[in-house]
Amino acid sequence: MLPEVLREEPRYRLLFAGQVLSVIGDRITFVALPFAVLAIGDLSDLALVEAAFTLPFLVVAIPGGTVADRVGRRQTMLVADVVRAIVLGLMSALLLSGNAEVWMLAALAACFGIAEAFFGPAMVGLIPQTVEAARLQHANALFSLIQNGGMVLGPALAGIVLAL
Repeated sequence: MLPEVLREEPRYRLLFAGQVLSVIGDRITFVALPFAVLAIGDLSDLALVEAAFTLPFLVVAIPGGTVADRVGRRQTMLVADVVRAIVLGLMSALLLSGNAEVWMLAALAACFGIAEAFFGPAMVGLIPQTVEAARLQHANALFSLIQNGGMVLGPALAGIVLAL
């Protein structure tokens, strides 16, 4: 049986469903990409790509939250998710075609990090807008469940994909 917040809050239900897919996909990426980078480079290349994911997020997260407040959280999240999907699609195409170079992956990782810096603050601010105040604690708990569950399920799926 679905939790009450999922049964009674249709906007939250849509947000929740989208985030389940997004979190699992992100976690698969975070496991598979290092293997891909190591296949075309070395540990220093991997460090470069991982830093390219992280540093833009650190620099852009506060302005990203400001943009989400001014432009709108939903719109910010949609644009950020489209950018993230395009970036991951390009990474996949480069890797599968055998044309990927480390600098390309690092540049795409930086784009992903920037999009994530806009997405994260917008999502945190959007949850209270999708549920009644009395259900907010349950809504936040379910989002924590997604994050933690994705940390288990995503890498497991990545392991299966890598093994195949």
